[in-house]
Amino acid sequence: MRDVSSRGGWNLEIAITNQYLSYCLYRKPTDRNTILHNTSAHPVALKRSLPKAQFLRVIHNNSDANIMEEQLKAMTERFLVRGYRRNELVRALKEAKIANSPRVKDGAPRLVFPVTYHDSSREVTRIIKDNWKMLACDDTLPKVFKEPPLICYRRNRNLRAMLVHMDPSKSY
Repeated sequence: MRDVSSRGGWNLEIAITNQYLSYCLYRKPTDRNTILHNTSAHPVALKRSLPKAQFLRVIHNNSDANIMEEQLKAMTERFLVRGYRRNELVRALKEAKIANSPRVKDGAPRLVFPVTYHDSSREVTRIIKDNWKMLACDDTLPKVFKEPPLICYRRNRNLRAMLVHMDPSKSY
């Protein structure tokens, strides 16, 4: 029994092999290489994190280690065609494998600080990181704030968001 199911753009091939459920990423033979090009005008942090995120996706969505290795090699080749450097890809793959390995967590969640992306967003990030030691010394802060927050960027409003509304009453 084979089933190719799609959830959130991730296509999985699911099969029953020797009475066990197996799964791997499925890619249509007609699919094109649509990975974001390294020379695009997107934020550098996004282009730097993309290979690791895609490698993690391959690792998480494969039950067979041999198929996973083949798909990691194919993913590396697709990134190389799109202008990424091999040494950056090797580093990202190593980080993805480390991130996927079992480890003991201290249980303390990190604060997530979302910032709407703008040209000056990096300045905000720098200020927070430069002054974190002073903030961490404050006794009134809970113990959750031991480490600096994870800075994540929200997409700024684009023309489509300004013109198209999900609520039909706001569209007229």
